[in-house]
Amino acid sequence: MSTAVRFASEADLDALTHLKVEWSQLPAPASEDALSALKAELAQWLIPQGTAVCAVADTGNDLVGMAWLVLYPRTPDIDSLHRWSGDIQSVYVKPDYRTRGLGAELVSLLVQEAQQRGASHLTVSANDAALNLYENLGFKASPLALVRRLD
Repeated sequence: MSTAVRFASEADLDALTHLKVEWSQLPAPASEDALSALKAELAQWLIPQGTAVCAVADTGNDLVGMAWLVLYPRTPDIDSLHRWSGDIQSVYVKPDYRTRGLGAELVSLLVQEAQQRGASHLTVSANDAALNLYENLGFKASPLALVRRLD
């Protein structure tokens, strides 16, 4: 069975909501109210030409993977008045579809989109299982990237 990697649309909201919940690995099932709230919020993120883009892996019957690109403006510089950066987030492929290259296809599509939209660089937070995926796509560890949790 062939799996196509493409940009998500509003028609994908139900499946995206369920992928996002599966990605979250909640200890208990989400309530219908929580699912409805998540779906409504994701709909706002899918507004065309917004600052977020979602790529999905589609078998034709089901979405089996997703990855999100969030673009954000940066302060202007003297030589570059309109600067953008991006962050790859929530990359997830259902377990039965892993090791088929879908994660790489999802991220590659988002990298191309970020380039087309003028982003100067991308970041991604990787776990041990995905580190090679990102390195093979040209991401490099940065010893100067610092994170402060605010929660």
